[in-house]
Amino acid sequence: PDMVLLTTGNNDWCTWSCLSDIERARLLKRLDPDSWGSVAWGERQLKRAEEHGKARPEYPSRLTQQEYAAVLREVIDICTARGIGIVCVLWPWEFQFFDQDHQPKDTMHGTYQAVLKEVCREKETPLVDLTQAFAPAQDSIYLDGVHINTKGCALAAQAIAAAVRKLASNAP
Repeated sequence: PDMVLLTTGNNDWCTWSCLSDIERARLLKRLDPDSWGSVAWGERQLKRAEEHGKARPEYPSRLTQQEYAAVLREVIDICTARGIGIVCVLWPWEFQFFDQDHQPKDTMHGTYQAVLKEVCREKETPLVDLTQAFAPAQDSIYLDGVHINTKGCALAAQAIAAAVRKLASNAP
């Protein structure tokens, strides 16, 4: 591709199960995909494997902050090495607009957003912080606190398109 739009979102920080992505990948490697026959069968196999795996009651982050930063760096490095432009996108939660400074109250979410910002600064990679794009909206642009409505999609598209145009205009 000529350009990559790297966007991780509000659903990406938690697994909704007792396994991290790395633990889930290990379990999936033990399953026989030829015997699945259907997605439902695969899901049942995975659930059974989870139950026999290292279960724990809390919901772990899909990746630790260090793993998340390493993955971001790797993707950016691969794109850079291949001459592919990359733009990262930070998606805010609705609750972030309740504070005057637009700072997250939830340290888990805010920490991962901070990691994205830091890696983009470190790698000199363009970052579209949709917090800034969404802040002027007079009415709520969220359907459920996480997912945005049509007006929110238009605001996101405008902000992302501006970053893509800027990156494309600077391309060799």
